[in-house]
Amino acid sequence: MLSASNRISFDGDYLKKKFEGENTMQKQVAYYDISQLLPIGITLVVLALVVAYGLQIMGDVKDDMTPNSAEANATASGITAVAKINTKLSTVVTIVLAAVVIGVLVRSFMYKN
Repeated sequence: MLSASNRISFDGDYLKKKFEGENTMQKQVAYYDISQLLPIGITLVVLALVVAYGLQIMGDVKDDMTPNSAEANATASGITAVAKINTKLSTVVTIVLAAVVIGVLVRSFMYKN
């Protein structure tokens, strides 16, 4: 049992400050800038290269298998699935560019001098 000297007391002011905003999270705003385009572009190029080389390796593996076997069919399904990633890269690039451009425009209107 706790003695009177060891008890922790919470006064009403502490709880009031705690839950009425003194220690709450501040609004977080994401800012986009033109300087972010280079790292994003490099990331997308590396992603495209990795997917292309991965497809080449998977094709080589498939060629070494018995035709119409379960392994060859599974590998062919994997190749088809991975190949769909490259078709979506143009959509990803468009979305990233739009987000950066919209972010730059919003920022320029908000902080007009």
